[in-house]
Amino acid sequence: MGKAKAKTSKKKTTGKKTRRKRRGAKPEPWYYRPLDLLDVEWRLWLVRIFGGLTVGAIALSLLGYLGTFNFLFDLAAHFKVQYCAVGCFCLIIFGLIKNYRWAMLSMLCILLNLTVILPWYLPVSQPVQDQPLRVFLANVNVNNPNYDQAIALITEEKPDLVAILETNRQWLQELQVIEPYLPFSLVSPRAEGFGIALYSRFPLKGVTIEPPVADKDYHLVANLSIQGRPITLVVMHPPPPKDPTLTEFRNRELQIIGNYVAGVGQSAIVVGDLNTTMWSPFYQRFARQARLRNSRLGFGILPTWPSMLPPLYIPIDHCLVSSDIEVTNTRTGSDIGSDHLPVITDLRL
Repeated sequence: MGKAKAKTSKKKTTGKKTRRKRRGAKPEPWYYRPLDLLDVEWRLWLVRIFGGLTVGAIALSLLGYLGTFNFLFDLAAHFKVQYCAVGCFCLIIFGLIKNYRWAMLSMLCILLNLTVILPWYLPVSQPVQDQPLRVFLANVNVNNPNYDQAIALITEEKPDLVAILETNRQWLQELQVIEPYLPFSLVSPRAEGFGIALYSRFPLKGVTIEPPVADKDYHLVANLSIQGRPITLVVMHPPPPKDPTLTEFRNRELQIIGNYVAGVGQSAIVVGDLNTTMWSPFYQRFARQARLRNSRLGFGILPTWPSMLPPLYIPIDHCLVSSDIEVTNTRTGSDIGSDHLPVITDLRL
């Protein structure tokens, strides 16, 4: 009997010690607890799904650098922000399920894309100039009937130069209301469908440059003088890279304008829907060739298209300037009913 009592008391003592240990144990953070309840099979499925997303984002990030070999690779170059967002989301998931190997791979995906995103937010050194100039760019979408919205924004912003893309006869007729404020204009000869219109406070002298396709208006080129300073202004709208042929036309247009701007020997401004982002090798070749810098530098990515699908936003509408022009601000304008957001750039000459 004595032995039995002793055994019982030992059991009670052990139970007390266990309870003490449990009470003294440090609880895991709240964000681990729900996923700790998942069984092994569910964890494996999470790794497969988000691991696949991570690997896919890394692969597409790298393929974008090979855009000169295939137009599909070039398309992959445009979505750096989205790949970075996928990497961040996957990193959170792998952290929650404590899979640190996959978390490291997600961090690689983030770093691959952050290295080409962050520089657009860093300030850059520029020449200090005096003469202010506001440039307004808008791809209004030829099927967009919201003429009043676009005109109201132009009136509100009071720009010195206005470049309108995808005009037709109706758009040109509606835009006549801004002509008292911007009395000088140039319009592409074939304005029906995807025309280009340029309005200015300063006299314009048109320049003819043959496009890569004879019956298409991919650009308007003008010379103007501001306070006695000659400026070359180019408004561009090359075709979208939907297939290899259109991609080739776009690239040839970039090359033609790049060669022209490089040889003018004076200050230059190039604006337009270039149907490419800053991360495309063809855009980068164009900017180097023309010796232009994007006005976005120091002001952020500023995506402009497609305005109805913000998760897929990419920056394809641009204002580029020569090195002797100061950029004081660049921003996107409010929605005008188009699939593009306007770009408003403040310069000093």
